[in-house]
Amino acid sequence: MVLCYFKDIGKSPLVLDNLSFRILDLKTREDLEADIFINKTGIFKLTQENKLLKTADKHPLYEKLLKKIAKEN
Repeated sequence: MVLCYFKDIGKSPLVLDNLSFRILDLKTREDLEADIFINKTGIFKLTQENKLLKTADKHPLYEKLLKKIAKEN
């Protein structure tokens, strides 16, 4: 799992990965295949135009992780 930052609409997101000290855009990271993007507002896929397309409101594993984090705090 990596963290992606969408700085500008229509541009490839920046990728922060704990296995690399370099922050590169997703197009440069040939070792990664972007499947889905999850945040508090929903589940998204990346279109060919580098825009996020919402596919669902929630992901069960993400919801489970949020509950676990809340319980530990």
